[in-house]
Amino acid sequence: MPTFLSRLCCPKRDCQHFNLTGFIAVVILGRMKEAQAQIQDDLTKWCLYLDYYGALLSSQQHDALKLYVEDDLSLSEIGDLLKISRQGAHDLIRRASRRLSSYEDLLGLVKRDQAMYDVLCNASKALKDGKCDIAEKDLQALGHIIGLGPVK
Repeated sequence: MPTFLSRLCCPKRDCQHFNLTGFIAVVILGRMKEAQAQIQDDLTKWCLYLDYYGALLSSQQHDALKLYVEDDLSLSEIGDLLKISRQGAHDLIRRASRRLSSYEDLLGLVKRDQAMYDVLCNASKALKDGKCDIAEKDLQALGHIIGLGPVK
């Protein structure tokens, strides 16, 4: 009796065998792509947080996080540049990232701007497609996001 996996490995034969190594490799590669996408999303998030709230950090925290996120340096390289230990660099980056996260939680500027960008993209697409009613709703939503209320 063929199984789902056996149909994948040899669709023309009713075999019970499949290449487990190949199946595991496909699963691992899929997870690796998801992990790489997540890492890229995290880097983008920290770059945005640094752009928005970086001036609120101490100069040493700002420098350490910038070197770590934007320049992709290791902790020991950052420590050498800032003349501190590797552990000191780790602590600076951890404290800076916590502060940036707390600023975003309190102020929500990155989230708000992302929502505005998404609404503008939807409105632009709706206008290109000739769907003026959808564009009007999106512009009304944008008015509420930026605190203007209903747009006339």
